[in-house]
Amino acid sequence: MENKNKAIEDAIKAFINNRTEEQLADSLSVLRHCLDNELVVSVKQGEQGLTLNPVKTSDGRQWFTVFTSLEEQLKGKNQVQSMFSSPLSKIFMFALENIDVAGVIINPYGDSMSLDRDIMRIVLGKRR
Repeated sequence: MENKNKAIEDAIKAFINNRTEEQLADSLSVLRHCLDNELVVSVKQGEQGLTLNPVKTSDGRQWFTVFTSLEEQLKGKNQVQSMFSSPLSKIFMFALENIDVAGVIINPYGDSMSLDRDIMRIVLGKRR
């Protein structure tokens, strides 16, 4: 099965291996070009229907987690979750609409990248 999100995974690995401003810009450019790509999200039943399932990091902030593939999601401890796919752009927009969420973590159980609200706005091309 072809991994349609390999470019995202490669961009994350490139940034992990070379944490410079130039590499960050390159990796974010890849994400901008992949905004229509479908990523896997875990969901839970909320008050108004299904919603993304946030996780709390050690600093107490909540983040939405998304995965480039089902294989990446299965690396986690909670393998029994309701899963759906959604375009990266819609995931970012949903996260930005939820003020209690710090951002999005792509592939939190492997080579990961955390994108806070400002970075998501930059990727989406919004500067508010």
